[in-house]
Amino acid sequence: MIKELHFELGEFQTRLAAVKKEMAKRGIDILLLSEPPNQNYLTGYNAYSFYTPQMVVVAQDHAEPIWIGRFMDRVSASMTTYLSEDNIRAYPDTYVQSATLSAYTFMADIVKELGGEKARIGVEMGDITIRHAATPISPAHYRMPSSSTPTSLLDGSDS
Repeated sequence: MIKELHFELGEFQTRLAAVKKEMAKRGIDILLLSEPPNQNYLTGYNAYSFYTPQMVVVAQDHAEPIWIGRFMDRVSASMTTYLSEDNIRAYPDTYVQSATLSAYTFMADIVKELGGEKARIGVEMGDITIRHAATPISPAHYRMPSSSTPTSLLDGSDS
């Protein structure tokens, strides 16, 4: 499969380093990005798939972000991001519009795998987009299901 990146790998690495630096300054171990522009900014992910739950997880001790989304959108993540296949995780399509399965539980399990049960987790709670290194963390609306709530959720949005 041919990757269709709009920037060189070094640009994405610079962006990720800036975000991790800001995370460290704020005491954030894991950052959950739910806003499509922020996912694109850090990974290059570019698909019209935000109608179902998707997330990019940035962990201080994990080299690359992890993209999490619907199985049928995995191919777009493989084509439009620089991420290794191990860092592209897809939940089965049976989770979509299910009364018994939650994509957020699937995501929470990945956060736990990264040490999320004890980590300080930043989530997007605002409405400003990550645009450059001066504002490396930002927006939106994400909550873990109450049965999977980590011990410490922090606002990862740009003030």
